[in-house]
Amino acid sequence: MSTYPTRCVHTLSQEENSILSLAASDKYLFSGSQGLQIYVWDIKIFTLRGLLKGHQGSVLGLTLSPDQRLLFSSSGDGTVRVWDTETLECLYIIHPCSDVGDIFVVVYSAERETMYIGCQNTSIQWHNLSKPPTTPTTARFPPISPRYASSASSHFFDGYPADVSRAGTEDDDEEPARETRFVADGDVYMSAHDGYVYALLLGRDLPNDNGDILISGSGDGDVKLWTITDDASIRLLRTLPGNPDKGILTLALLDDEYLFCGMQGGDIKIWDLETYQIIRQLVAHTDDVLALTIKNHQIFSGSADGTIRRWNRSFEYTEVWQEHEGIVLSMTTSRHYLMTGASDRLIKFWDIPTTPAQPSVDHQGNASDVLVYALEKWIAMRTISGQPKYLDECRRGAKFLKNVLKQLGAESVMIPGASGRNPLVFGKFTANASTKRVDRAPNVLVYGHYDVISADVEDWSTDPFELVGR
Repeated sequence: MSTYPTRCVHTLSQEENSILSLAASDKYLFSGSQGLQIYVWDIKIFTLRGLLKGHQGSVLGLTLSPDQRLLFSSSGDGTVRVWDTETLECLYIIHPCSDVGDIFVVVYSAERETMYIGCQNTSIQWHNLSKPPTTPTTARFPPISPRYASSASSHFFDGYPADVSRAGTEDDDEEPARETRFVADGDVYMSAHDGYVYALLLGRDLPNDNGDILISGSGDGDVKLWTITDDASIRLLRTLPGNPDKGILTLALLDDEYLFCGMQGGDIKIWDLETYQIIRQLVAHTDDVLALTIKNHQIFSGSADGTIRRWNRSFEYTEVWQEHEGIVLSMTTSRHYLMTGASDRLIKFWDIPTTPAQPSVDHQGNASDVLVYALEKWIAMRTISGQPKYLDECRRGAKFLKNVLKQLGAESVMIPGASGRNPLVFGKFTANASTKRVDRAPNVLVYGHYDVISADVEDWSTDPFELVGR
């Protein structure tokens, strides 16, 4: 368990509505409600700053642009709204191509000025805010999904208590938008999954994939990686297969290496994006994992069982607490806090202890200094084979070695081994031979181990994981 326990430092109440989504800037905390509004809280003095009105269904997803100037909200009414975070005005209402049902999630690529949405009808759609708006034919798009003319509830909350799944009703005091936009017919990937698209995540320059990558998780249990092309459209790179009985509800990315997938039933699946292997499936909770977030190199998970767990880089849970009286539905982080929202209509602020950053191979200096620095960092990694608690250390050691080989001029890749086994690190140096002698040049194989076996520390005169000179 953790030496430094997590503390709840403040609690906010959101009247009668569950907290379905959260997003935090340096100035505000935005909370999406089960009703119609987005609550705007001053994050420094914990007071309500205002309400963003306009949605006609539950606010299921919130995300901020990297510069924190735009807030994107997706809703059960089948629309996305874009808000100015300074003036708190609605800039755009964006309607998807056709009636998609609920829009569970929205993410935004600032470089391409494009938002991506995950929909109930299994599609992924996108819209470029820098392009001139398009106007659809009236036959293509109804003004609002007819499901929300009644009290029908979002399927996202099937099986949860009635106070969570109750749909909102139309608000007469909604904020007018400056512009209404529509997703173009060609900006749609129909049947992106075989189930609802619950989760989207943007990554960049992942271990084997350069450029912008969109990651999607679905009720079909699969995770898919999509490359984002020059025109902002998406193309499928690969599928990480899953169990159709255990849908993917939420995603989080640690150091652009490990993908955490919160699943129906309470498990968390961890993929290594270097080798595309499942390196661990944690029995994390007793009910659905609805929220994941990362802060200070630690992973936090929130569940329908009402608990929050904190995990370290060795994928061991270091703390568990249950202070919400209901389902934990949402999480986000700011510079100072972890924030959680639940069906008890409360938002809680948690003070999270920091952890040291992981070592890097980057270092400036002469060749001898760089060699000593690299050895010092590498030896400090406890790459002990055969012990699950050192699995992450072994993989970090392998990645570290691969990066060193690349910096020395080699072509270097990691080759996955059997499940639960450490990967191989392959590096190939090309000789500076003339082309006339290439066919006669020998290949030299050098083989070694970066992992070690456990031993009694008392038999060492110095710490085996510390570089010392004699």
